[in-house]
Amino acid sequence: GLKIQFKLGDAENLPSKDESFDAVICRHLIWTLPNPKSALEEWARVARRKVIVIDGKWMDSSISTRVRKFFSRILIGIYERRNPFRYFHYRKDINKVLPFYGGAELRVLLDMFESAGLNPNVRDLMWIREMQMRDMPFVYRIAWTKRDYFMIEGVKSQD
Repeated sequence: GLKIQFKLGDAENLPSKDESFDAVICRHLIWTLPNPKSALEEWARVARRKVIVIDGKWMDSSISTRVRKFFSRILIGIYERRNPFRYFHYRKDINKVLPFYGGAELRVLLDMFESAGLNPNVRDLMWIREMQMRDMPFVYRIAWTKRDYFMIEGVKSQD
């Protein structure tokens, strides 16, 4: 019985009036944006009540992570019978303009929520990743990290 409306638009420049939506929800999006802080401020602008972000920290630049990723790509390539180094990442010039490439640090996102006037509440979603990994072939479990996976619900202050 809910009236739900989905709209497509530029995450950093939405064609909507202030407080046009009850909520703004995004999943695995914020790491793809060149200006995630601007996008979050825009979402706060168009939301009446709350902004929900589901995301995580997928990888870091440590040697162990890089070695594991390298070998997992080779194993996945053999398993899937395809070029193991194609389609696994963006071009380096694109990576450079994505501040959250590899995932977002929770603390940084919390600061951004507060800066946008949203009171953040965090839910740990690692149980979802663990369930996904449980039934996954071994070659994929090597590639997947057990980093942070979370949902932040930012509630607007009622002034």
